[in-house]
Amino acid sequence: MTVATALVAGVDALPGLVDQAVAQAQAKLGGQHPRAALLFLSEEFTRIARETLRQATRATATTQIAGAVAMGVCTEEGWVVDRPAVAVMLFCDDDGLAPSGSGMPLSLAGTPHLLPDWQGGPPRFGGSFSPLGGSFSPLHVPPATPVWSQSRLASDGRAEAYFPGLTLDWNVSLGLELLAPPALVTGVEGYDLHTLGQRPALEALLAALPEAVRQRTPLPLHQLVAVVADGKPDEALAAGRARIVPLLAANLDRSITLARRVTPGAQVTWGLRQPQGAEHEMETAMERLRKRAPQPEFGLMFSCIGRGPYFYGSDDLDLRAFRNAYPGLPIIGAYGCGQLVPNPGGGARQLNNSVLAVVASRAG
Repeated sequence: MTVATALVAGVDALPGLVDQAVAQAQAKLGGQHPRAALLFLSEEFTRIARETLRQATRATATTQIAGAVAMGVCTEEGWVVDRPAVAVMLFCDDDGLAPSGSGMPLSLAGTPHLLPDWQGGPPRFGGSFSPLGGSFSPLHVPPATPVWSQSRLASDGRAEAYFPGLTLDWNVSLGLELLAPPALVTGVEGYDLHTLGQRPALEALLAALPEAVRQRTPLPLHQLVAVVADGKPDEALAAGRARIVPLLAANLDRSITLARRVTPGAQVTWGLRQPQGAEHEMETAMERLRKRAPQPEFGLMFSCIGRGPYFYGSDDLDLRAFRNAYPGLPIIGAYGCGQLVPNPGGGARQLNNSVLAVVASRAG
């Protein structure tokens, strides 16, 4: 398979950046004509997504283009999260990218929440995209972010594409350190978790935190989650049975506001994300992926905007781990508000603050 990527950034969001990206990717192809493309645009392109997509169709001379507007974009060359940018992956073979097929589809949602019918059907992977804050507010639902397939903007906020003739392998980095044994939810009102067992929820959280984190003012809620699971949380996380729920607020009445409702009787523990632990987990995840798929044709990465360079402080160490595991592999990725991770039994679950790495290999 012949695949090439390019990453181009500019001062302003202009459709002409697509021309530059396509030209750079085509130069790597040695003059071969692309049959399909993945195209991810930074959020500065939201208002001109339709015009930019038309420009991409002209530049590639193909209508088989899928992609989305994201909060940031990346390729194996690097990442851009702070200015207008275009990431493109060109496919020259018939089995590169198609609007239909069998196997696990690439699913892109322009809404902050997992679409209900995507929880069933075949296993699927991809990302969900919305303005910052959209996935963490139960009261505010922002307008759909542009996503597209077959060079057309999706009117219903969803787009899909397939990779016929290819085998897809994946792994995910949750970046979570579990802090305490699970406790029973005994008091909840709406999105506010009041008590775990006999203790106020905030008191239970503070008791579980490492001293250095407990002393921070304000508490780093963006690094904390509630893990809701039946049975052992670590086993439930590994099997995809646990729900990972962001924390929104620590309240004066010692309750905690969650991004999703939990019910009395559920088991809850706390998870903490810190750079050193997340970096190690991503490296381990990529080692496992490389053992399953040692020689893929290309890779895709869907990362939370809460990870990457904002999380690590200077560089996207998750992308670095991907590149280190597969030197020279063409990779394209997007930063969003949710990561759609395949369920082995079908459908997908949506994660936050995670990184999904997928590689495509020749079938057989």
